Amino acid sequence: MINVFELTLHVYFTGTAGDSLSYNNGMKFTTQDVDNDLKKGAHCAQERHGAWWFRECSYAHLNGAYLPGSHDKKWEGICWKDFKGGYYSYKATEMKVGPDKV
Repeated sequence: MINVFELTLHVYFTGTAGDSLSYNNGMKFTTQDVDNDLKKGAHCAQERHGAWWFRECSYAHLNGAYLPGSHDKKWEGICWKDFKGGYYSYKATEMKVGPDKV
C-alpha cells in the first residue's frame, strides 16, 4: 500500500493568522507526479509550483514558490488565505507536525 500522507487535523490552535488549513483536512498529499487533489481538470501541485494537501488549489500553501511579498500571481506563492490572502508570499513559514495520539 502506498503511503499518501493524509492530512488529519484533530485540534488546530488559531492565532492572529487565522485558520486556512482546516479546509484541506482529510486531503491526501499531492505532488508533481501524483495528483490527489479534488479540482477537476487541474493538477494543483503543477499549477501552484509545489506539493501540498490541496483540496482545490488554494487557501493555504506553505510549499509554494517564493515570491517577494506582495505580487500579482494569485495563490502561486507561499500563501495563507486568512492572514494576507493569495496575493502575498511569505519569506518563511514553520509547521510543527506530531504523531497521532491514540
